[in-house]
This record gives sequence, structure tokens and C-alpha cells, in this order.
Amino acid sequence: MKEEPPSYMLQEKRDSNDTIHVNPSDGDKRPTTTATDGWSVVPPQYEVLEKVSEGGMGVIYRARHRYTGGQVAIKLLSNELAQDEEALRRFAFEARSVTSLEHPAIIKIRDFGVNECQIPYIIMDWVDGIGMERKIKRDGPMNPEEAVSVVMQTAKALAHAHEHKVIHRDLKPENLMLTRDDAGRTSVRVVDFGIAKALSGKDDLPSQHLTQTGVIIGSPYFMSPEQGLGRPIDARSDIYSLGCVMYFALMGEQPFSGGNCVETIFQHVNDPIPELRSDYRSFPEALQFIVNTAMAKDPDSRYQTMNEFAEDLERFTIGTAVLATAKPVVRKTNAGSNVKVVAMFLASFVLFYLFITILQSVFHF
Repeated sequence: MKEEPPSYMLQEKRDSNDTIHVNPSDGDKRPTTTATDGWSVVPPQYEVLEKVSEGGMGVIYRARHRYTGGQVAIKLLSNELAQDEEALRRFAFEARSVTSLEHPAIIKIRDFGVNECQIPYIIMDWVDGIGMERKIKRDGPMNPEEAVSVVMQTAKALAHAHEHKVIHRDLKPENLMLTRDDAGRTSVRVVDFGIAKALSGKDDLPSQHLTQTGVIIGSPYFMSPEQGLGRPIDARSDIYSLGCVMYFALMGEQPFSGGNCVETIFQHVNDPIPELRSDYRSFPEALQFIVNTAMAKDPDSRYQTMNEFAEDLERFTIGTAVLATAKPVVRKTNAGSNVKVVAMFLASFVLFYLFITILQSVFHF
């Protein structure tokens, strides 16, 4: 008789659209955690209830503590990344960074470590809710009042993170979990600081080990121009990304979307900020001003802190005219200079592609 796997190994459910998965052979001592296998080892004190999602860093499961009954989210690093030293560092840094944060709108990490198969894991609070991206794709754009509330809560949460010398670097709708508070209002939880960066050099793990200048990490749809160009970034990059998230919440689409990553980055760097415009809804001028200020190409022309961003959103909520507020002038980016930078980036990409193609043709690999 075939031996049944331990109870703490997830046996993934399938539907008619799934392919049939088989467990690794008995000779495999280290299971993978990708979407193509049907199970994954978690700490034995937890019972896996379901697979929730899978991203570039790993897989997230909903689980229940066997003794307390409390539900948690368990994030395991994928097997491929678990063998990558850089990914291991980034995963550990996520846990260490977010553990230091105590804010009701930031997901709380309860524990982290390495399981018996040498796969790193993080145990986080479980939130019953829905990601902003999924909600908007399902229900359409948010009304201005709800969108402003969500963005304001997020800005305050990130202000707390920035005060603790941590920036998110990958802020996007899918990293904002939406739920309801006791009064039935939309409440936010910011998740996935997986590519967070320390703003000081006091950490045992220097930030340049995580993301060196010239290396692009993050979602291009919500990426600041400076991050897209591989330049050094600071907390104002998160402000730009949150401005993009606000546009997405109001319009139901990304502000910039090219045919590929390079085209999207080019648009962030060079194209004008799109207007809030709809055939069935009008947007106050003040709301456009807030989006424009958050998404200014030049970091010096944006809100300089998340608190400034949140304060203008609060002014809009209570009906105070934000347009009269003293703000830096939103300057036009030096388009000529940026075109040259992006052109060099594209040229380097093409040369690299040609080099690989030549190698393949010569060595037949």
C-alpha cells in the first residue's frame, strides 16, 4: 500500500482546468514549492488549509495553528530561489524589516525560519479580504471617496515604514489587501516588503547587496522613473508608486502600459501624466492635482514625505482646497536627457540579445 504523506503536507486540490500533479519521488529529499507540484512542507504545528497565491519570491498558504486554532499566512520561498544566495538574503531581509514595523495597516510577521527541508518560511497574520487589483478587476474602479480612503491609509502605513528606515520598492494594487472594519468601512493591509530597502547603512545586510544601481526590481506598471532607470532611490519612489496606485483605483487601469517592460519604463520617464477622465464620472480638479504631485517625474517636485501626501488627501476628504496649499511646482522633466538615457538602455538590451543569439548559433545551445 502506498504510504500516505504526513498530515502537514498539503495535497493540493484540482479542478477541471488543472493538470494532474504527482508528488516528488521518494528519492527527492527537498520538495519544491512551485505551482507545478501538489504539496509543500510547512512547520508541523500548522495545518495547511489552502494555497492562496504564488509570486516571484514564493508560495503563500493559509494555515491554522494546531493548538491555538488561530489562522495565519505562511510564505515559503520557492525551491529555485531557496538555492539562490541573493534571494535568501532578500527573503530574510523582508522578515527582519517588517518585524520591526508596528502599524495596524501593515501586515504583521509573527515568525520566520527554515523548515526541515531547508526551505525558508515567514509566518504572517492572516487577513480575510481581497487584493485591490482583484477587487477592481471584478467590480470596476473605486468611487473617489473609497479610493482616497484606501490611499490615505496606505500613505500613513508607509510613512511609519519610512520613519523606520524601510521603503517598500514594489508597491502595487496586488500588495494592498482590502477588508472591512467594525463599521463596515474599507480597511487596508500593506503586504509583501519582499524587496524592501533600508534607508540607512546600519544593517548587517547592506542595501546595495539587495538591489544594486543598474538592477531593475519591481513591477514596471507602478515603478518610479528613477527606479526604472536603475538609479538610486529613496522614499519618494514609494510616493510615485502610490500615485500610480491611486490612478489605478480611480480609473481601473495602469497610468502607463507599454507593449513590454522597456516601453512601460520609457513611458514613466517621458510621457505626461494621464488625466483622470471618464465618460460616466467627473473628477474634482483637486484630485487630479494630488495625483500629479505624487507622480511628478522629478522626485523634488513630488510630495517629499508620505505624511504630506496623506495630509492633502485629508484636506480633500474634509473639503479644504488642496490647490491653495504651498507645494513645489511640478516641473517638466528634461525630456531630451531622459530620451538619451532610455536610448542607451534600449541599445544595451539589443546588443545583449544579439550577443546571446550569436553564441547560440555558434555553440548550438
